[in-house]
Amino acid sequence: MTEDIDIYFNCYPPPLLTGIFIDEASTDCSLIPTYYQYLTDYIRNKTNLSLTIVYNPGSSSNECYLNISDILVTFEGDYDMYQSFTPEPWHLSNNATKFAHIIYNTTQPNGQHLEIIRKSKLNNAGNIYITNGTLPNPYSNLPGPYIYWDQELRWAVDII
Repeated sequence: MTEDIDIYFNCYPPPLLTGIFIDEASTDCSLIPTYYQYLTDYIRNKTNLSLTIVYNPGSSSNECYLNISDILVTFEGDYDMYQSFTPEPWHLSNNATKFAHIIYNTTQPNGQHLEIIRKSKLNNAGNIYITNGTLPNPYSNLPGPYIYWDQELRWAVDII
């Protein structure tokens, strides 16, 4: 993993590189002192700049990961799964900026995006990523072709 981080730093030196996204992170708290704290320290020591470190286990995580991440992804799934998602109590008692939700397979931007924004607020997620991409790789393309960004921003302001 440190080799990958070095590659990113070489290809996109700060200030171009503003953060690192650790995908497929574990949810096992016992791995923090032996691996994930080392990884976080390695990233932080690469530069004097403050980089955003995002940990994404691909599922709900454990509270212990809040101390080593700037943002913790606590939901990643499709639109239908998000409708029934309920965060754990510790999600609701922390700052929303610490949490992110990733929602894919959104086929009706006008209606679904407003629902997602509302639900993310109720679920205490200060960061969301919405895409119309689908499995097996919903991230193979940029979200689109939506022309709804301005509308989503207005919805978000209205909800907040």
